[in-house]
Amino acid sequence: MKKLTQIIIAAALIPALLQTSCFAAAITDAELAELSAYGIFSGDEDGYRLGDYVTRAEFCKMVCVAASLPAVDSGVDFSDVDASHWAYEYIAAAAASGLINGDENGNFDPDGNITYTDGAKIILQALGYEPFADSMGGYPSGYYFTANQYGLSDGMLFDSYNPMNRKDAAQMLYNALDVPLMVEGDNASGGAMVFYIADGESGREKITFRIRLDG
Repeated sequence: MKKLTQIIIAAALIPALLQTSCFAAAITDAELAELSAYGIFSGDEDGYRLGDYVTRAEFCKMVCVAASLPAVDSGVDFSDVDASHWAYEYIAAAAASGLINGDENGNFDPDGNITYTDGAKIILQALGYEPFADSMGGYPSGYYFTANQYGLSDGMLFDSYNPMNRKDAAQMLYNALDVPLMVEGDNASGGAMVFYIADGESGREKITFRIRLDG
């Protein structure tokens, strides 16, 4: 974890500390259709199966597609993931981007269920909010706080360490589509890294998952 003294969070992030998350309505059929159109979330002959749990491999695919991360066909070091796994390229992409890591035995457990906290952490890292979450206490509390502050948990009950169902995975990913990315800014004086939200304000470019997907 980066020490707080090594990070400067731009002033634009401070209002988030004063906000409370608005509990929006649950995900709609239209929103599910949007996710499906982007290739983030899909169903089968039984529909979207919203009550089923989401595996860690499935969630990697969803986040990689949402974040426009290109698939990677090599480099997975997890002892329980080989090239024959259906999600190998997505797991490799997530690992290469620093979104996931293995346990103390080098396993990723691709077919185990993703928890709410781990899912939020992966999405927040893909959005670039790791420095902010770390400055707010790191894993898990800092990521739980950040997920609430930036609306990832709107429309759902964030059930911490319990398995996430497909409905809430879809909700979290849909909420993430329009969250401006947090990016590293120029720091002419050197020293501490500076981060800001790419929200289109103050002459900055606006960057979101949706903008990239539509681009």
